[in-house]
Amino acid sequence: MANSLTRICYKCGAGSWLEAKLYQSSILEWEFTYRSISPGSIKDGIGHAAKISSTAFNDTNKQPSVNRSLITESPKKVMQNPDCCVAKIKVSAVRDIKSIEVTDEALKKLGHSTYGIDVISRPIGKGESVPENIAHCQIEVSPTVITGSRFGKIKESLAYIVNESKNRWALPPT
Repeated sequence: MANSLTRICYKCGAGSWLEAKLYQSSILEWEFTYRSISPGSIKDGIGHAAKISSTAFNDTNKQPSVNRSLITESPKKVMQNPDCCVAKIKVSAVRDIKSIEVTDEALKKLGHSTYGIDVISRPIGKGESVPENIAHCQIEVSPTVITGSRFGKIKESLAYIVNESKNRWALPPT
């Protein structure tokens, strides 16, 4: 076991045994994730009262990136640029999204009626084209075949989760 943890520490830059164990583990229901939010996705208010639009979850691959708060050094590390703010999203709330119906007839024939949504650990290791990030995760959908309109509904649900949370900001907009 120590050898595999040592390899993980080396490959992904985990600085401690705990980080390596968290890297290996599934993401727990009670965990929070951080999402960088650009100023263009802020609406209705400033500071802790500000809310976000669904555009905060735009992603060309339909898998918005988030970071595990437990192994993120600081919410500031998540900011894509200095004008961004950082929202907190509870993992259990993401997994509780169960109302997005499958509309594709082929998928319905395979027994899919709604999309399953999860937060999956997808660490970025050394040597990849973007900076190393062992806390990196993606919000992913199953079945993976998803239309733009269905992804729009998922983004609306994610924005709703953030907006309804009392402690929605790790770093509020200024």
